[in-house]
Parts: sequence; C-alpha cells; structure tokens
Amino acid sequence: MVQLRQVNEQTNTEILLGFQHTVGRHCGSTSLQDVVNYGGWPLSEAACFGLASGMAHYYKSASAEIPLGIFMGRCRDLENNFLKNCEIDFERIEFKTFTDLEAHIQQKIQAGVPVLLQGDVAGLPYYKSPMHFPGHKFVVCGYNDRKYTIADTAFAELQVVSAQDLDKCTAYSNAMWAGAYTAYDLGTLPELTVDLGAKAVSRAIYQQIRELSSSGEAFFLSWHRAHEAWLSSSDFTSQADDKDFALGGRFFYQVIEKRGTGGGAFRGIYLDFVNELVNDRVFPFPVLQKIFSSQGRALELLADLQRSVRLSRERLSKIADFYKMLAFRKITRGDAKTQIRRQLKNLWHFERSTNDILCLLATEFVPDFQISGEIFKITQRRIL
Repeated sequence: MVQLRQVNEQTNTEILLGFQHTVGRHCGSTSLQDVVNYGGWPLSEAACFGLASGMAHYYKSASAEIPLGIFMGRCRDLENNFLKNCEIDFERIEFKTFTDLEAHIQQKIQAGVPVLLQGDVAGLPYYKSPMHFPGHKFVVCGYNDRKYTIADTAFAELQVVSAQDLDKCTAYSNAMWAGAYTAYDLGTLPELTVDLGAKAVSRAIYQQIRELSSSGEAFFLSWHRAHEAWLSSSDFTSQADDKDFALGGRFFYQVIEKRGTGGGAFRGIYLDFVNELVNDRVFPFPVLQKIFSSQGRALELLADLQRSVRLSRERLSKIADFYKMLAFRKITRGDAKTQIRRQLKNLWHFERSTNDILCLLATEFVPDFQISGEIFKITQRRIL
C-alpha cells in the first residue's frame, strides 16, 4: 500500500506526504499554488492569480456597515476562474453540516488529496481577529484525532486547529461571501502541456476582459458604474465625525493596501503575472509563440500592460494613503476630497488603458485561440 501521509515534527500531526506550503500575499492565489504545486504543476502565486483573471474594479457604496464605502480589486470567482481556465475538473460544494464537511475532508486526506476550503478569518484562532471575513481561503493538508493541519497564506508554519474551531470558521457566511461549509473538490490535475498552457493564458486574458468590463456582479457595482459611484461618494464633509467614520477610513485603506492584496488592490500581484508573461515564464516551458500571431507585437503590448497596471497600482496605493490620513485626522476632509478625486480620475484612465491593452492582446491571438461571441464583441467595442 502506498504511503500517503507522514508525521510532521512541527505540528505533531499527520500531513500529506510531500506537501509543501509556500508563503504568499493573497489567500486565494496562495491556496491554489499550494494545491497545484502538490499536484505537480510548478506555478507561482502570481501565475495562479493571473490565470484566474483575478483583477476586478468593484465598489460598494457607503452604508451603516461601511461608512465610507469600499473598493474591491479582486473578482469573487477567482478560484473558479483558475480551475476552468486551466481545464481542472472541480466542484464547489456547500455541505449542509460540519459533519458532512468533516467526512469529506477526512476522505480526501486519506486518498492523498489536499482540501481547499472557504471560511471566516475570525473563526481561526491563530489570526486573533475580532473582525469577520468569511471569504478567506486556506488548505487542509492533514489531520489527526480531529485536529486539522492548515496551510494559510502569510504563515510560514503550518497551523493546527481543532474540529470545533474549523466548524466555527466554516459555518459563518454573509451576503458578500455566501456559502457555509464550502469546499472545492478537485479532480486529478491534467498533464501540463504547452497546448494546455497556451489555452489557459488565452482564456485568462479573455476572462479578465469580462471581469473588468462586463462583470455580472450583483453585490458590488462594477467597472464604470463603480468608478462613478466612488467618485460621487468621495465628499466626506457631510458625514459625522465619529468613531465609525475613522474606522471606515482605516478599513478602506486596509482593503486596498493590506489584508492579503499584495498592495494596490491586487494590482501588484497581477503585475508580477504580466512580468512572467513578458519573460515567457508562467509555465516551465514557453507559450507566447503558440498564442500570438506576432510575438514582437505581443511583447510591445505586454510592455504597455506592465506600465498601465503599475500606474494603476500606484494610484490605488495613493488613494489608500489618503483614506488612512483621513482616518487619523492628518488631512482635512476638504483636502481629502480634492486629492482622492484627482487620483480617482487618474486611476480610471489607467484602468481603462489596462482593459484596452488586454483587448488588443486578444486580437493578436492566432486563430486557434480566438473566441467568437460575447467576449470578441467586447474586445472590438473596447478598441474602437
């Protein structure tokens, strides 16, 4: 019988034989990296994020829960996008009870398969967080006597939680991240070939265009509607000067610059993916020549994409800093309004430029990778 698990000296629990956790910047892309690396695909976190068409331009207007509104730079279907773009069979399962989820986890670990879960940060004791965030992703890589070993984003060490803690973590959900007791059930990874890699990149670019410019997002406003709502919500002079206002400013800053975004609302991670594309190092073999009719033109456009994403990242970081200064009263509300609106107008220029360049890249695909229908119409509309 093949040995599938080993005792980890650090955690004193059994984990999958050969499982390695790589510290990352964002929970979703780090978890995907851990899972596919274990399955034999040597991808970076940035590659996982880019192949997942991970960027978004979402905004949620101010409410009692979020006094200054919130900007979200990551699409909500990141994990689904990655698995679909890379032709990996999967099912996103919402179990009815923790008993059902626990049985699934144990069955998978016994079969030598890590389990990608969604849960609430506040339910994981090693975060020591009073704030709920139920969209968090992490990987269970072992268990022993109802104690579960977890690989989690920025923690270099594997974490161990009790079944009670895992129940608390996975049971919590809200409208933004609906779905308690949620697991991603992955099939065996297909053979990583040049053809599959080329198709994954082309699909990721098409899907990224959709995520930015034609998102069907219901919880947030997206794209130009998000920009317009954010711009109109940046007059802070009529809001009460209270604790909620200060917390709202801090939260806005954190969601852009901290909280697993990699800086600049995930633009930093996507920029690293573009850098890998420029050097044709997304996969352990080159794919650009197979994708593009003119590799020279593709490299020109990718260089333009590097610049545009970098400038978006810089503008988003500046905007976040103004919200932080606003929260700590280091800038007047009038000055914050002026500065944020100026940066928002610059941001929108570079966000639109990013999508235009992606559309131009799509028109450079060789015929085998061109997709007719909705997305092709989007690319045509964006570059006219």
